[in-house]
Amino acid sequence: MGRWFRISSIPLPNEVVCDHVEINYTLFDNGLYIVNICCNSKWEALNSKVVTAIPVDCNPSTLFIKNDSLQECSSIVNYIILKTDYTTYTVVGDPTLSSLYILSREKTMCQTLYNDLIKYCEKLGYNVKLLKIDENSIIKC
Repeated sequence: MGRWFRISSIPLPNEVVCDHVEINYTLFDNGLYIVNICCNSKWEALNSKVVTAIPVDCNPSTLFIKNDSLQECSSIVNYIILKTDYTTYTVVGDPTLSSLYILSREKTMCQTLYNDLIKYCEKLGYNVKLLKIDENSIIKC
């Protein structure tokens, strides 16, 4: 839950192009509200999109993102929390390997951690060469 920042992504084809993205997750009774805030290079908000997500088979790490009214559970997965330490980073993808998001609690991520996460995603079958890195989001540590 809380506030996260996109470090890199394999975006969906219909996704709005943003220099940076801030994502806010809020828990409610049957799932999550997810607010994606599209920002320019100075982190100024340009627009935002709110979606809702419900657990798939009542598993909180597999979600179904939907835009209409929520059900309690679904059996369709389109959003998977692949790896997280809950305080520093989160890696989110989908079962078709067509989208991938590396998120951080800070606007930047250490190069060594980022490289470790890339290796992990590659082992899962994601084409990490398609990742688009947000400007100035990877730093040497």
